Order: sequence, then structure tokens, then C-alpha cells
Amino acid sequence: MRRLNQFAGCAVALVGLVIGASAAAAQEGNARKPMFGSPVFLLQPGIVTANAVSPTDEDADAVHGFNARFATVIPTATPWFSLVAGVQFQPNGLGGSHNNLPGVFYGGIIPVALLGNMTQGWISLSIDPLGVYGLNSRDSNFPYSHEFFLEGAFVVNIGSKMMTGMGPWSGLGAYFLVDQQITHPAKNIDDDSDYWNPVLLYGLSLPLAPWGK
Repeated sequence: MRRLNQFAGCAVALVGLVIGASAAAAQEGNARKPMFGSPVFLLQPGIVTANAVSPTDEDADAVHGFNARFATVIPTATPWFSLVAGVQFQPNGLGGSHNNLPGVFYGGIIPVALLGNMTQGWISLSIDPLGVYGLNSRDSNFPYSHEFFLEGAFVVNIGSKMMTGMGPWSGLGAYFLVDQQITHPAKNIDDDSDYWNPVLLYGLSLPLAPWGK
């Protein structure tokens, strides 16, 4: 637990440094550039898959569910950091569980430029530290809990490459997210915390407003 607290503290410190650098750049490099840009509202329908990678129970089957996901991305003065927040839920539950309680996520987007440069902008990658307020699987007395996740986000930029100038379709993308819970991860059969049991999310991302972002 002490190591987790140190890790979370480092992540918070990193985000703080990025925001601080953004503020300094906005003040010194371009005084007229606002600290925060216009928010981009995204519709992101897709699929959630659990237990597909390193399930804590070797006999457990992968479970899937349709995911209704809505996100808001707020650019900052620096291209190396954006804010994100959103909500998602599975209308039919995960794996037919019929548990469709919504979850809220919020945090930052830290792009990794290398992959985008290598693919000439076709594929983008970001590392996203996220707080998630969702269903509590640890304590039945509290239906919701806060957890810290690290997310690897891959996006194929279909719209910007193939549909330029076509309104909202110019912002169309196909996403693949790898979400690993860092705080209170699932336990394996040896009762050890499993830090590589990610949830996979994949689908399409379409900007609702503004268009072409």
C-alpha cells in the first residue's frame, strides 16, 4: 500500500508539473493563448471486455458488453497535456449480468508523439492517468468507490486522414483502450495483487461538437 501511495503521488506530481509548465508556456511564450481551449464532446460507443488478459481465475472466460460512453476533452495551452472527463455504462451489463450502473472517469491525456510520427498521423497513442468513480467490487456496503487507473489509448485517425472537410466525420476515430486498475487491483489465486489484468475497451469515437476536432 505504501508503494501504491508513492506511485499515485508521483503521478499527481507529474500532472502538476505538466500543468505548471503549461501555465508558464502560456504566460511567457504566447500571452494571448488561453490556458484552456474549447472542449470537444465525444460520442464513443463500443465494447468492453474483461478477463481477456491475465484473468485472476485461470478458468474464467472473457466477458463482453456493449458500452455507451461519452467523453469531454479540454485542450490546454501545451499540446502535451489535455484534460478528460466522461461517463460510461453497459446497458445490458457485462457478460449478461444486467448490472448497468454508470461509472464516471476523469483525469489527463498525455500524448506519446513517437507512434504518431512513425505512422504519419494515422495512429495516435496517449498515456492517461484516470480517476474512476464506479461500481465497488470490494465492499458490498458501499456500492461505489474511487480508484486510480492507468490507461493506454490507441486511436486510428480515420476521419482526419480520409474524411477531411466532412463535418463531424472528419473527427472520426477507432479507439482501443487498455485500462489497468492500480489501487485495489484484483487478487489472483495466491491472494497476490494482479497488476496486469486490464479491461479492454474498443469502438468508434465521433465528435458531437465542435466538428472537425
